[in-house]
Amino acid sequence: MRRIVLNISIIGIWLVSANVTFAQQWTQALIFSESGVIQDSLHFGIDPAGTDGIDASLGEVELPPKPVSGVFDIRFTGTGLGLGNGLKKDIRLASTDSKEYVIDITRAAGGEISISWGTLPAGTFVLQDIITGTILNVDMNTTNQVTIDNVGITQVKIVVTPEADETTNIWTQALIFSENQIVLDSLHFGIDPAGTDGID
Repeated sequence: MRRIVLNISIIGIWLVSANVTFAQQWTQALIFSESGVIQDSLHFGIDPAGTDGIDASLGEVELPPKPVSGVFDIRFTGTGLGLGNGLKKDIRLASTDSKEYVIDITRAAGGEISISWGTLPAGTFVLQDIITGTILNVDMNTTNQVTIDNVGITQVKIVVTPEADETTNIWTQALIFSENQIVLDSLHFGIDPAGTDGID
């Protein structure tokens, strides 16, 4: 009878070994009023499928060109972000990197603008004017509303630094199979946030 000797060698962590920190997934509403009358709303947030461009799968739709003066209008814009004419909803990649959401504001009658929001997710949120960042500089974590009476402010930005939600260890292990000290094949197994119990 032929004797088969099967030797299995396990080679440490061969392909990838890293601790990866993921940010929370959330969407936040902003309510805009002019002279005390609610006019419109915007939504921003982060998602694992979000990008700096237009994400149709997340409900982002490019708006038509800005209306003529005298019509209230708000929209997310951004140089070099590929947002076209602008968006009502701007969802970015879920990471712990800082992000800037730029908002264009067109008043209907030159009135003061009020922006309000609900409870924010974990992280830092700062609302600033686009000019110097000092004319308007509001810590959104400490209040839920701001009023802009300076008609010269037609753009604002929200600087967001999301807080880490969890840290996941990603690794892949190699198993090297040999028969009679001759390497025949290998298998790989591991864990990944995108992995499932099926075929990935």
